[in-house]
Amino acid sequence: MFSAPRKRAAGVCQNCHRRKIKCEFHYAGSPCMKCSESNEICEPRTRKSYAPRKTKKVARQLVDEPQSLRGESRDRSASAVDHSESATDSDDGDQVVANAVKASEVLVPNAETVPLFVGDEQGIGALLQAAKPDTANNNRRRHFMIPRIAAKVLQAEDLEYLKVKGCFSLPSADVCSALIESYFHFVHPLFPVIDAHEFLGRYAKYGVQQINLLLLWSMFSVSAGYIQDHVLESAGFITRKAFKENIVQRAKLLYDLSSENDKIVLIEAALLLSFWFVDAEDVKQSWYWTGIAISISQTIGLHRDPDAKRRNSALSDQQRRSWRNIWWSCLFRDSWLAFGMGRPVRINPKDCDCPMPTLQDAELNFKEVIINGRDIYAPEVATFASLWLDLLGVSAGLHKLLSIRYRSHLGQPSVSQIDALRTELAPRLQVTETFTTDNVGLTVAVRQLHLHRRAAQIALFRPDADSHATEKVQEAAGAINTLLESSMADGTAVYAAPTTIPLIVPAMFTHLMAVRSKVLLTSQLGAHKLDLCLLFLKTLENNYPAAGIVHRLFLAANNRKGKPSDEAVFTAGILQQPSHHHSPNPAGFADTDARSQQSSIGFSPSSFALLPMQRPLSDMTIDETDEYVLPPKYPPICYP
Repeated sequence: MFSAPRKRAAGVCQNCHRRKIKCEFHYAGSPCMKCSESNEICEPRTRKSYAPRKTKKVARQLVDEPQSLRGESRDRSASAVDHSESATDSDDGDQVVANAVKASEVLVPNAETVPLFVGDEQGIGALLQAAKPDTANNNRRRHFMIPRIAAKVLQAEDLEYLKVKGCFSLPSADVCSALIESYFHFVHPLFPVIDAHEFLGRYAKYGVQQINLLLLWSMFSVSAGYIQDHVLESAGFITRKAFKENIVQRAKLLYDLSSENDKIVLIEAALLLSFWFVDAEDVKQSWYWTGIAISISQTIGLHRDPDAKRRNSALSDQQRRSWRNIWWSCLFRDSWLAFGMGRPVRINPKDCDCPMPTLQDAELNFKEVIINGRDIYAPEVATFASLWLDLLGVSAGLHKLLSIRYRSHLGQPSVSQIDALRTELAPRLQVTETFTTDNVGLTVAVRQLHLHRRAAQIALFRPDADSHATEKVQEAAGAINTLLESSMADGTAVYAAPTTIPLIVPAMFTHLMAVRSKVLLTSQLGAHKLDLCLLFLKTLENNYPAAGIVHRLFLAANNRKGKPSDEAVFTAGILQQPSHHHSPNPAGFADTDARSQQSSIGFSPSSFALLPMQRPLSDMTIDETDEYVLPPKYPPICYP
């Protein structure tokens, strides 16, 4: 049975008609949303007169067409769906019906298909039993690829609001290039949630013109912490915190108003936005965005193995690898946010069977990732891959620990359970190698992994009161201080990831308890170690708002002139301090529009120079109020 021919819009612009995409010219007027994004002149298209339609004949011919001609390749199936929007200038109804049938029988995943997860037989998956009662339930597929539904038309007032807020106005070409390079140098190694080859291939071919705006702003919200000062000035900002706040605002608006229906993009964007934490009163912060990402992932079945019963022929190997990376990135964020915030994990491991990425999967994340004509991860592809897998192993162990420990109605886990988990995690927590490299990105990634290992070690042993556990906790806290000191000594502290802040909190708590010791030497040593952590946080305040919050919390808790109440400690930490840095212009960006400069967007070798490793600790001083300041000859912090 054929569906009725789709009714065409009363009016479209010439650009959207030529590109064969949805146009809201009839509803929103000129310019439409697509022309606004590409900074093109939006002119209405005049329609021709057409010959009478001959629906039945063409439809009958399509039924007789061999199935081998349908969906033979990614390009062919994509073409079938694309042409259903505007078949030919003849606007023949027969062709509309023909293309609708082709689109409904896409056999190979392509850019115009989306994942569908029907769940188990308790829900909508029961339809499979009704449709094919002779097939065993345990042999049924639950993951399908179906044609994408056309995007909803954006209302005129929403379109105008997004334009006023600058959502369609990207920074200059050079700034965009620097942000993208920073992302793959420092974010991607330990968070490969985006397919680097697909993204960079599209970027190299089209620039930012054909990249999803929501995804792009979300990536920029993280990579903005790593750009150089001159790039920041080119963007029209003084501080990275203000720059990122402006970027996050635009990403949030697009997330809420743009009617984005690509669930993979929505998951990736939510995970990247989860690294932004500005204050405790903001509803849409880390915990919120991670929950959104996990929920959408479960709706399309990323938590389940699509090949659990039999190999799913609807999926490509690239999709399998991408889905595994995305789901395990969700588990990574779930584990460490729950640990840092003292909350239960959202993901129930018993409901999930998505396999961990394999070594081959991990290596493909970093093989032949070309920026500025240079393979940025070579020759350390295997090292980067092992870092990602080790991080997932530590995160999975922590997740299991939190799953059994955060059980208010069942009591604490038994000693045997904890000992078994410690034995399981022991190989993951060992740090035996002495690592030296000139690759700053690799150095930062290795230290970040070691911070996760030491924080997980504290989580494993801190609740216990025996001497062995105390020794393990103090050992891990001391190792964290060593990592921080090394980072400040060679200048790589400026590349600290946003996850660094919650990772050092367990060590700071350990040092604070030592400060309260009645043994004078233990108390003094604890104060010295705590001061080093406070110094590290102080250097990050202009980049990460969370660093200022944690810094003020521990200053209040370590008040040596008295014992503040619990309310006083947390009030001192949560209340924001007034910022002395403001954007030099109301729009937040320089008066540029990257989409109008497509031809000039590319990789510039001079736009990404790594900061030399310097700034010895001896140049840092302490004032009489126990607040750390840097000597006048240095800026408050020297960012990359």
